[in-house]
Amino acid sequence: MDTTEELLAIKKTGHGSYLFLTDNLENLKIALFEQLFDNTSAISFDFIEPENDEVKNVRKALLKMNQKSVYGLKVFFLPNFSNLSRIVQNTLLKNLEETRSGEIFILQSQTIQGIIPTILSRCQKINLKIDNHNQEKPFFLAKDFNLKIWWEQKPKTLNDLRDLLQSWVFYDGFKDFEQKEVLIKNYLLVKKVNLNIDLFWINLYADLKTDTVVSS
Repeated sequence: MDTTEELLAIKKTGHGSYLFLTDNLENLKIALFEQLFDNTSAISFDFIEPENDEVKNVRKALLKMNQKSVYGLKVFFLPNFSNLSRIVQNTLLKNLEETRSGEIFILQSQTIQGIIPTILSRCQKINLKIDNHNQEKPFFLAKDFNLKIWWEQKPKTLNDLRDLLQSWVFYDGFKDFEQKEVLIKNYLLVKKVNLNIDLFWINLYADLKTDTVVSS
């Protein structure tokens, strides 16, 4: 999956906490520098690696986020986040939850295992580990797809909803491209705003049934 669109959207937003799920740390580092740096908005990167897993080092780095800067953005990058201790993760919790304008926290991990639930709930997850060779067919493409099945499959949280729509957007087996356009439009919407899942879910059902021909 290309990270360009994701990073440009983050830069435009100008603040927030994001968890990138990816195995390729080096490619993510390169993409961060390429997409978040330009002539008018320099970036200050701080790296907290697991081998430097000390609360004092994290707090020292966080002080830089509190200092005024001529830079347009300040980015705090935390690779291999799942390997950081619980005490370090808890030290970062308030900053991840209450990001200010111009502050961006980028977390990277290969897995959500080892990341405390409160961190997961405060970060927008961006999954770069989609396997295009082993994709699961979206359930709404089944012949017996109906409102009852749709409602039974409803995601329980906004993060679950975002993850599900992302997997559908990158599914390669659509026969009708209008289906994909509907999903892309709704995926971009749910990434940007907090919304009522029930209302969104029923409206998405209506979009798929009205604007597209659901095929098997």
